[in-house]
Amino acid sequence: MYPRPSSVPPSPLGSQA
Repeated sequence: MYPRPSSVPPSPLGSQA
């Protein structure tokens, strides 16, 4: 799992990027 910036909304895939 990769740390996602708070500026960017979560991807529709969820945990998968």
